[in-house]
Amino acid sequence: GLYAYGHQVVQKLAANLQRLQDLGVKKVAVTTLPPSGCIPIFTYSTSFSQCVSQNNNFSALHNQLLNASVRDLSPPVVVLDNYNAFLTVLQQ
Repeated sequence: GLYAYGHQVVQKLAANLQRLQDLGVKKVAVTTLPPSGCIPIFTYSTSFSQCVSQNNNFSALHNQLLNASVRDLSPPVVVLDNYNAFLTVLQQ
């Protein structure tokens, strides 16, 4: 299902990042997924007052897999944390 797809996406991304590094690219940054359960199409049903936790759980899983997969790449890949940045703004 969706979680298996998430694993495949992260594996492909990590492989492509490794290819870039093998080609000599020295600096790479990737972004995490934002909390997808907080986008308006999903929050509409609650008058935009609550995020859909199942969607956020998928984003969080993807982000954990992403962080784990790039941790061992050398030179290191910078991971920009969109998930927590968006949550911080939304909770203000």
